[in-house]
Amino acid sequence: MYLGERGFEGCHRADFLEELIKMMPKDTIRFRKSLDSYDDPGDDGRVRLRFTDGSTVDTDVVIGCDGIRSRVKQLMLGLHEPGAYPTYTHKFAFRGLVPMTTAKPVLGIEKTETRHMYLGQDGHALTFPVAGGNFLNVVAFVTDENDWPHPVKFTAPATKTEAVKAFAGFNTTVQAIIDLLPDQLDKWAIFDTYDHPPPTFVKGNVCIAGDAAHAAAPYHGAGAGFAIEDGAVLAQLLATAGSTGNGSGVDMSKTIHAALEAYNAVRIERARWLVETSRFVGEMYEWQNTNVGSDAGKLAEEIEWRSRKIWDYDIDAMMIGALGEFETRLDALSNTKNVVVNGF
Repeated sequence: MYLGERGFEGCHRADFLEELIKMMPKDTIRFRKSLDSYDDPGDDGRVRLRFTDGSTVDTDVVIGCDGIRSRVKQLMLGLHEPGAYPTYTHKFAFRGLVPMTTAKPVLGIEKTETRHMYLGQDGHALTFPVAGGNFLNVVAFVTDENDWPHPVKFTAPATKTEAVKAFAGFNTTVQAIIDLLPDQLDKWAIFDTYDHPPPTFVKGNVCIAGDAAHAAAPYHGAGAGFAIEDGAVLAQLLATAGSTGNGSGVDMSKTIHAALEAYNAVRIERARWLVETSRFVGEMYEWQNTNVGSDAGKLAEEIEWRSRKIWDYDIDAMMIGALGEFETRLDALSNTKNVVVNGF
């Protein structure tokens, strides 16, 4: 698959976050806060957040971008709503780093200086250089018939012996990669929102975004990108709502809700599709899809169109559509208010 002149690019997460921090105003972040509950808007239209340390904060809008085990989502949907929680996909990944000085003599330059994917029955492995080419990152996925045994943690200790056993049926290259791993590994459970997708991303003046809204398996590597799409839409809509103010004749709380409903309208279908296609691709990589099997041509066709739907998405059209949804909802609120006033 052609990825452009510069190929597949990435950066270290810490470096990316450092650049984001530089763009944020000072004193806008509070650490060591854990949400306990929130109160629906009062007469002033504001939401009150209650934290486990006893403190409270009143705010115009709440955006729960608090990850796959989102507390905001649990409170928004209800603690007994299945869609408030992710479920185990019955796959996990062994993860480990191999010093490049160890990997290159065994695997050669071609298999260590670029990304490689190795597919097989009920498992697949991904390798790529990290840390400026000083290490080879190994992520080896396997299907697991059992339930995940750790209710609180999504990671657990593992051993190389377990990984060797899981990939015993793969070719000699994959077995060599697994053999390079350190004796002590981590295994990462793959959870997603496929089985019980949230019925909505918005309730009142509270919404969810990113993994809180649409946690997907990692096989497309697109979860963070979709969270950025969410953020772009929310930033534009809330900025527009703020500048509209009460000039529309609609109070600010309802204006904000209209903005959040517009966000929900333009994001929920695409976000759900990512969850669905990510689950499909994970099964396809492990030859579990009966229509594709191990057919390389069919595998390539599926990956091509699914990847292009992610990468070639028209962001400008999304933003225009979001504004259109907002304006439609705001007009409806304005017309309703006029009818009530004239009727009185």
